[in-house]
Amino acid sequence: MTGQETEERAHGYYNEGYFDGGQTVSNYFHYGHSLTSDLRYGLSALHLIVETRGFRALLERDRLEISIVDLGGAKGLLASAFQKVLPGARVLNTDLSLYATQNTVPEARTFRSDIRNLPLPDESFHIVTCVDVLEHLRGDTVPKALLEIRRILKQGGFGILVPNIGEDEAWSKDKSHVTIKGREWWKERIIESGLEIAEETRLGRALMGLSNTYLFKRISFPSISPGLFIVRKS
Repeated sequence: MTGQETEERAHGYYNEGYFDGGQTVSNYFHYGHSLTSDLRYGLSALHLIVETRGFRALLERDRLEISIVDLGGAKGLLASAFQKVLPGARVLNTDLSLYATQNTVPEARTFRSDIRNLPLPDESFHIVTCVDVLEHLRGDTVPKALLEIRRILKQGGFGILVPNIGEDEAWSKDKSHVTIKGREWWKERIIESGLEIAEETRLGRALMGLSNTYLFKRISFPSISPGLFIVRKS
């Protein structure tokens, strides 16, 4: 599939119906600010900062110039949460969807791009987040996205990657989930890209056993997903 075909497909699929269509073709009822979404993303941002040792070390070293980009961040809810938690940071949001990038929350600085070909300089971010995105790519293009993540990370920077590692009835309605693999498959692809598996947060490990419960699926915090990988560019 060519780049133009990919963009046209994304424009047609990741539209208003996908993000705000009442869960008819995706898991989103209304993708925007709400008490539930603000709690979900705000606590996830806080958890990643508090529980991730590497993140804390970066903050202590480069507090005045910390830079974060959320890849495939749709309307910018996670980027917005990071900006609120770290008001002095440079936080960007990017997504392939024209609809999402035209309807971002006001707090998120957003641009449109494909994570397999990012218009960003080498080694330009301390933190790269990519939550519930990689499973939307064909398996043979996942390595290209991971190489891009490695390229834009600063030396010693961290990536927070959360691919979907399992399907249930709710998730399977989203036909754009084309690469559903187990944790080991994703781990192998990450290592092959040259990224290092750095750590798993304590809270993340503690909650792995809850991943199949009804409550966990309803809340679905990105930072405690069983698919969470903390990676490092060493």
